[in-house]
Amino acid sequence: CLAHRHFRTAPAMADHRVLLLEQLKRKTQVGYRSSEQISREDAFVCYVEDQRRIQVEFRLAQLEPVFIDIRNIDNIRQKDYPEDNSFRWVLAINLNPADSRNIMLQFTAREVRDTWVAGLRALVDASRSGGLGGSGSSSSGVGGLAPQMSRGGGSSSSSSKHFMGGGGAIPISTPPATTQRSITDVVLREPRPGYLVRVELTLGLRDLQALEVPEGCETAERLSRLVQGFVDKNAIMPSESTSLFRFVKNAVQRIVLERETETLVEEIGCQHLDVLMRDRLAASGKGDIQEIRKEAMREAEWNLRALAEEVPRRIGQCGTGAAIVSMILQRNIEKMKLINDMTAKAYEAESEVVNKVTESGW
Repeated sequence: CLAHRHFRTAPAMADHRVLLLEQLKRKTQVGYRSSEQISREDAFVCYVEDQRRIQVEFRLAQLEPVFIDIRNIDNIRQKDYPEDNSFRWVLAINLNPADSRNIMLQFTAREVRDTWVAGLRALVDASRSGGLGGSGSSSSGVGGLAPQMSRGGGSSSSSSKHFMGGGGAIPISTPPATTQRSITDVVLREPRPGYLVRVELTLGLRDLQALEVPEGCETAERLSRLVQGFVDKNAIMPSESTSLFRFVKNAVQRIVLERETETLVEEIGCQHLDVLMRDRLAASGKGDIQEIRKEAMREAEWNLRALAEEVPRRIGQCGTGAAIVSMILQRNIEKMKLINDMTAKAYEAESEVVNKVTESGW
């Protein structure tokens, strides 16, 4: 019956809380940084229930363990930093003025980090509400987490409604909200024709979804709409959208940068004086070679000047490496100008020799 179904949710929630707390009590491998320890150190982190604090043990024996009192935690944030074709899964802990440290824990897997985020938030909320026991018993520590296990912090009874039947009020559970999933893996794949980037994402445990960026979607505004639509469609946690947008944007910028660089290098190479003269001779079939050379030289100078003005516009919006690539391309343009000048002088010297030989009658 409906009443029986409603009252059966309490043991299920308790079991989930016990499981969550047990996972936090296990030693978990992390990378540790803090406002006092800037360099990353390999460590193991766990929750010591009877002491109500987090313990960090370092791999290096000479480093003393670090402890974080649950009561001193002021804020907990999860951060995802793009790194090559994956992410760094980070849990940031800000402590109150009583401690004043800032701590970052980098986990090896997204699911493990998310478990710690949920568990720590529940522990902190329980501590603030006075429901976190300190007797060391499992039941006292877990029991205080009951109101905090839902995302909004409300108790299980707040999510139920009643209707009046013949036997009185019967509690009815409100259907839970759609479960939002986290991104557990990200891989770049070869895009299909007509697309710039293909990103394959694993959602939750095994749901594989592909995010494809079509040609013409290079601007930040279009990428933002595309990523947000993907997040909404696949019920991904809202906190994922920013890091996913940055990852996709970086991938798109790298592709655009490579394409534009190849195109500009080819366009610069086409401004070689020999190439322009060959094209003009092929088009006209005959004519004054000196006049053709002068026209080709003027065309090369004009085109190279135009390319020098276009490089910042075509490369300047393509990520952090754009400045270096732009500088290299500008140098290539200047080198091509010098090569053309030297080629023109060589042709002039050759013409003078030919003229002298012709005049001497040889």
